[in-house]
Amino acid sequence: MPIDALVIGDSHSRALRSGCNAHGLKIQGFSASGSAWADRVIRFDRSRGLRAIGNRRMNRRFNRMAEELGCENIFDCGAPVLISLFNLGRLAGGLSWHNHVAVTGGGATPATIPVSAAFLRDYVLEQRRFQLGLMKRVAARAKVCVVGPPPLNFTPTSRAMHEILCDAVRDMKIALVDPYDFLPEGADSLPPEHRHEDGRHGNDAYGAWIVSQLITTGILDKPDTSDAA
Repeated sequence: MPIDALVIGDSHSRALRSGCNAHGLKIQGFSASGSAWADRVIRFDRSRGLRAIGNRRMNRRFNRMAEELGCENIFDCGAPVLISLFNLGRLAGGLSWHNHVAVTGGGATPATIPVSAAFLRDYVLEQRRFQLGLMKRVAARAKVCVVGPPPLNFTPTSRAMHEILCDAVRDMKIALVDPYDFLPEGADSLPPEHRHEDGRHGNDAYGAWIVSQLITTGILDKPDTSDAA
């Protein structure tokens, strides 16, 4: 079954899938909590593309995707792959457990422990080494675009972490779309109409908006709405 995009990733990828559907794109996708990726339950698999350790339900889903796409490995279907895997909430939360904050950005207080830019970079790259490696392995088989998380509730520390991960993706020569870049001048967060009611994710309107940016920038092809046979 030919598709316009394959969308995989953490909970933020659900809005991407919704946005693709809103634009009439034919997609396949898989979304799981950031913990499933951070804990390495879901891994790259040379045969099927993705494989879940000890989770038969997920593996049945991956097998079904491959069958529906008509290829053994889901990343060999010829469609561009959108990946959302920063999982900044867990990343920033882990650093803050002992009141550590980035030394830049004005986030330090007498109760916090600032860490240097070099320390923060090493921490972020170590904590997301597995996800970055997965992106690289998928990019060896398919056209990949990594989509950053929606700009919501950024602190100086999480913003610095975000930039480190964006730079790491660019260093791997993988296409990156950072929703932050498309905000109106002077804005640093999504407008209320693009926020999910949980306050941590973008909603369906956000998904449609960011997918429109992916189409405008040429990452995704505009769907063919002609009636030609």
